[in-house]
Amino acid sequence: QNAIKALRSLAIDSNSTYLRADSLVRDMSSNALQTISPTAALLVTAFGVDTVRPYLQKWTLNMNTGELSLYFDETVSASTLSITSITLLESGPASSSTANFTATTSTSSQQDGPVLTVTLSRADLNELKRLSLCTSENDCYLIMPDGTVEDAIGHLSYEVTTDNPRRVSNYTFDTTRVRLEKFSLFDLSTGTIALQFS
Repeated sequence: QNAIKALRSLAIDSNSTYLRADSLVRDMSSNALQTISPTAALLVTAFGVDTVRPYLQKWTLNMNTGELSLYFDETVSASTLSITSITLLESGPASSSTANFTATTSTSSQQDGPVLTVTLSRADLNELKRLSLCTSENDCYLIMPDGTVEDAIGHLSYEVTTDNPRRVSNYTFDTTRVRLEKFSLFDLSTGTIALQFS
């Protein structure tokens, strides 16, 4: 079903839905079905229009790679994802979250499908690590408004509200050792040393 929805020109209405078949069934005498070739494909006689809006089922976060993956119940259009509409919170429902995070310079995968992956930029990932949230699965929740992404035919995704934020379902801790990248300032008169880390 999701593979069909990812094909933008297939099965979007009754005029784009045909069937071809080969050895699909046999009759009671074990005679095979006559082949229906692509040039003689049958046009659908009844077509049910997709009226279902996509919703977020779960999400994962890898603090090593900076990958945030969104899992929807159906194929969504990657190009419509609004990364800046996604907010991470430190606490769940019925609480006042004091820390929150919204990516500003990150990018996402451009392959349509039920799973979209946001790759946090270095600046965004460092900012997330600086804040007191998403240090484990216990302080890592997500909210997003209506229409953060669209499905293949333009239906807007459902919102994930502050009343019912989605807790991260799979969390990978940051186990990458810090690396000194630059030694940019050494001033004997002020006793200043400037070090830049990864």
